Amino acid sequence: MKKFTSLGVAIFAALLMVGITSQANAVTLGVYDKGLLVPVTTHGTPGTDTAVGILCSVDTTVYWTFFDKQSNPIVDSEFRCTHNDLYHYSLNNEAPNTEDVEGYIVFTANGGIDARHGKTAILQADNATISGNAFLIDTNSDDAIFLPVVPLCIADYTAGTDLSAMTNTSIISLHYGFTRGDNCNIDVRYWLDPAYGACTNVILWTSECLNSFWQWGGLNPIPDNCYFDTDPNNPTPWILKCHLNVYDDEEHRTSVSIPLQCEVHNFFPSNITGWPNYIDGFIRIPSVDLMPTQGDGAFGFSYVTSTTFRAAQSLLASENCGTMDCGQAPVGEQPPCGCGQ
Repeated sequence: MKKFTSLGVAIFAALLMVGITSQANAVTLGVYDKGLLVPVTTHGTPGTDTAVGILCSVDTTVYWTFFDKQSNPIVDSEFRCTHNDLYHYSLNNEAPNTEDVEGYIVFTANGGIDARHGKTAILQADNATISGNAFLIDTNSDDAIFLPVVPLCIADYTAGTDLSAMTNTSIISLHYGFTRGDNCNIDVRYWLDPAYGACTNVILWTSECLNSFWQWGGLNPIPDNCYFDTDPNNPTPWILKCHLNVYDDEEHRTSVSIPLQCEVHNFFPSNITGWPNYIDGFIRIPSVDLMPTQGDGAFGFSYVTSTTFRAAQSLLASENCGTMDCGQAPVGEQPPCGCGQ
């Protein structure tokens, strides 16, 4: 058996603590509200699944839609959930024959049918709320990666959304997610130490398909640190890249260009062209890169794996844009959902 050095144990212990304590500023997890966003999924290949445990505050119907990375709806359905119930959701069981699709899931608690329009329109005053936890399951490595689940409030949905026919415009914001501001940055952790077989996967979710927003004439100019490049592997020959600062644990800095595409952004830092020989540190992303307009929403985290420790750990991204009291919001934005309730 390989012996762990005290430094290696200390590094992994520090990562565990960061994973527990790095939530900051506007991001709020673990509260009951109208819906839930599971920001990334895996399933289908042998031994993998996305498992979600959903808690219901009242008797309700929970509608769910599984989207691909570009927010195209792949499959949807609903289930009954009673007062104080816990519903176990498995993407493998609920969405068979979708093994090649990666994306995200939206769950919504709703009281009934809109009789006026004959559709399952989202209802604001039915008092139905849910909360939940999720894991990316990989039995091949005996692992279950903690997957942060972001609450959705009524303002995150397009008014009158038909929950049985959601589209790529149904979720328009993320009030419990990151804060948008000219001076707000999102710091996403990485750990790439080859001595421990360490690998990092960065997950970002945005309410806008960033690549097409700026390519097809978004209202705001493209951020100064972003540009379009050709993509030889894609018939659409443009791909958005943003030049981002990367720091290591000794405060060294360099910049690399990282692609930002549609709603689910998933990349391995070690695969980025020009990545420096940094082992431990963070990537700094200006929030305006992820949220082009005041009404947009975004969230992100990373998870690290280690062949030495045979364990995976989620690391929540940290925000840096000043202290904000509950109920106080940047100019042009409404307060986060839930404040003062």
